[in-house]
Amino acid sequence: MLLPLLLRSWGPETCDPSDLADWHPGNPSRGQCGVTALVVREVLGGDLLLGRVTADGRPAGYHYWNRLPDGSELDLTRDQFRPGEVVTPGEVVVPPEGPPKRCRGQHAILRHRVLTGMGRMPAADPSGEPLRLALALLVDPAGAVLLRRRSPTAAFEPGQWSLPVARIAASFEPGQWSLPAARIASTDPGNAFARRGLAEEAARRALAEEAGIEYTDRLHHHWHGTLPDVTGRAPHVELTVLAGRHDLGDAGILADDLAAADLSPTAAVCLQALIKSSRASPVRAETSTRRPTSA
Repeated sequence: MLLPLLLRSWGPETCDPSDLADWHPGNPSRGQCGVTALVVREVLGGDLLLGRVTADGRPAGYHYWNRLPDGSELDLTRDQFRPGEVVTPGEVVVPPEGPPKRCRGQHAILRHRVLTGMGRMPAADPSGEPLRLALALLVDPAGAVLLRRRSPTAAFEPGQWSLPVARIAASFEPGQWSLPAARIASTDPGNAFARRGLAEEAARRALAEEAGIEYTDRLHHHWHGTLPDVTGRAPHVELTVLAGRHDLGDAGILADDLAAADLSPTAAVCLQALIKSSRASPVRAETSTRRPTSA
């Protein structure tokens, strides 16, 4: 029952950022062990087991799986490992109460998908209005990315490193646009031009409010997608990411260090290509230093 649900639920948005460079649809359980083991423990009970991973004899991280109340072990992400990767015997670990300290957003998404699929959590009304958010992705010439640490009490991706984000206005309001009025073809939400303009306006507002950056250059469409609303208040969250270039000075995290950061699901999905192209390895990522990020 669980495995088909997990196979439909795993994705880059539920993957630990330290494994994002290796995640792909052909190996969907890569980087999913921690959040998966926590969800399995909530559903089936038992203990959480932790083992060390070596790759060709070198330390390469950790692996989580489950021991059920009857004493049997259940490891639903074991097939992620490649030849040469070995997991040591597991030891019982007691996780802290509540959501995990790392990958809280990833865990919330996986938990929501699995429990909703099992009927243990009511699904949101699909006829309701989605929550529409715009995120701003600024990259400087040195490869640093502007990220913000979200409040630990935020309902959306609490305590994680996120791109600046703002809610997209539901409709056009006079004075909201910097574009000439003649270029606004329609304020109908179904109009593509209007949607792009509203998203860009929200992204600029996010940069101003969260980072103090009055960004005037062009922002280009980078990514658009949906995620479940784990709060249950909307049928889903609709995300639009707009990207631009900006000299961040020391206020950014270098691409090589992204895998070591506790990236939010939305930031992880948007930055997956940068993580894949960076020189960071799982071993280096554990010890890399983070470039200072503005508060």
